Amino acid sequence: MGMLEKKPAQKTGKSLLRHTPGGVEVENQVDRESIIQSVKETAAPKKKPAEKTTSIRISVTTRNALNSLVTLGEADTVNTLLDQLITQKLESLRPDQQRTYDIINGIATKRDKA
Repeated sequence: MGMLEKKPAQKTGKSLLRHTPGGVEVENQVDRESIIQSVKETAAPKKKPAEKTTSIRISVTTRNALNSLVTLGEADTVNTLLDQLITQKLESLRPDQQRTYDIINGIATKRDKA
């Protein structure tokens, strides 16, 4: 029952509260209107419009690798990381491969819009 025993509060001898006849005095009073105004003035970061999402089948190893790279700070999201990797790959294509890619990607894009 040692835990249930209450110890008397230690008094420092000096009151931590100071009462004045007029009430509580605040030295650095903050005006609520100035806070509201500053919040309105700070513009929220503009988000690009959300694209339609889809799922792709990848191995657990690939998923873990992508998430690990995002955690390391290589990109903000897996989608951003994949965009970067795809861009790097496209830049390495030969011109004839680039034309073929553009045709195939254009057909897939038209199909998705229909």
